[in-house]
Amino acid sequence: MSKKNIYLFLSCCILFSTISFSKPLTLDDCLNKAMKNNPDVMKTQKELDAINSKIYQAKTYFMPTLSLTGLYTHLSEDPPTFDFKSFLTPGATLPQIAGNPLLQYAHQNNYSGGLKLNQPLYMGGRNMAVLSSYKSEYKMKSAELEMSKSKLKVDVTKVFYSIVLSKEMEKLIQVTVTTLQKHLDIVREFIKNGTATEYDSLKTESQLFSWQPRLIKTQREMKTATKQLAFLIGEEIEDSLVIEGELKYQSPGTEISIEDATNKALENRFEIVIAQEMKKINNDIRNMKKATALPQVAFQYNYNLMDKDADFTFTPDNWENWWDIRILFNWEFFAFGRHRAEMKEYDFRKQESDINISSIEKRIKIELENAFDYRNENQITLSLWEKNIDVANRAYDIANDNYKNGTMTNMDVLDSHIALAEAKFQYLKALYDYKISCAELNRIIGY
Repeated sequence: MSKKNIYLFLSCCILFSTISFSKPLTLDDCLNKAMKNNPDVMKTQKELDAINSKIYQAKTYFMPTLSLTGLYTHLSEDPPTFDFKSFLTPGATLPQIAGNPLLQYAHQNNYSGGLKLNQPLYMGGRNMAVLSSYKSEYKMKSAELEMSKSKLKVDVTKVFYSIVLSKEMEKLIQVTVTTLQKHLDIVREFIKNGTATEYDSLKTESQLFSWQPRLIKTQREMKTATKQLAFLIGEEIEDSLVIEGELKYQSPGTEISIEDATNKALENRFEIVIAQEMKKINNDIRNMKKATALPQVAFQYNYNLMDKDADFTFTPDNWENWWDIRILFNWEFFAFGRHRAEMKEYDFRKQESDINISSIEKRIKIELENAFDYRNENQITLSLWEKNIDVANRAYDIANDNYKNGTMTNMDVLDSHIALAEAKFQYLKALYDYKISCAELNRIIGY
């Protein structure tokens, strides 16, 4: 191999190595990417992590706490001396430092420290209620995460099939526009020969103009859907996004009854889980309020250390130390009826939660019935447009045969072709609507 060929070969290798070939994404690929990379899902996951940290915090409320303190005091001058004998003299007062007769120092520089251990013994159930509320909050946020994923699944499916639909429609419209242009050219030739009229030309042009805006709209919708899909699955650049899929009818398989679907929806829908956990949180808050009206008991141990010679030397003789043990008791037993009012507030909130849960269950039943009806309507519509395509195909074939035999005109062939193109156009839309209605029904049931 010559040097020139070697350089050419290496140049080609470098060129192809810099080209990135995007692997086409299927619907499952897009769904998997969305569950991992969607900004809303990632945000909710971080909120879930934050609540998990709150649960750990609540668990520490049951544990003892240790506090270490240190104090250094410097006086502007040596403490005043005091003759205790003169204290018995009428009118004598105790020297005060910082305006406090109890704050007595023996030296200008003073050092002291302390260690305190505090262990809650009885808080009226407050700590347990706090922990329970955080656990319910975690379950609520988990349900919100799963609910957002369920909705995201439908959104990704919609946008994915919107792109597929736009591609199919673009092909169909381009074929139709090309055919119409050919018909227009033929009609113009017929006008020159005197076998067609200006009306035939205007009718063909009108059909041509009516399909061209559809092509522009379809291309715009495909571009918009591609951007939406890139956002949903967490892709930065939508231009490199390539999808692989087709609009194809799939039988729903074993049909679930509306009664079974209703029971499954009421069991699996995350809105009900959220409402039930909100009810528990209200009850936990009620218990927290109740705890404020009950006695609070804590154990406390204090160890104190003071430098009695004020020279900050670490010899046992230079430091005084003492300790004490305390049982702290606090009970706010009278608050002008505030505690009872707080209990009543959350009793009303419990009733509010019961009404909310009942309302959600009713809405789900109505939503499910509407989804079943919409899915069945789309299935029937799809079947009718499929039959319409068969009829339009036969009509188009007959028009072509009769045109060749001279019993039908070019305009009859044009009309039959437009009817066939319109039937295919509507069939694609019906197929898209059917797929989306199935995805929406699955979301409502809770699959």
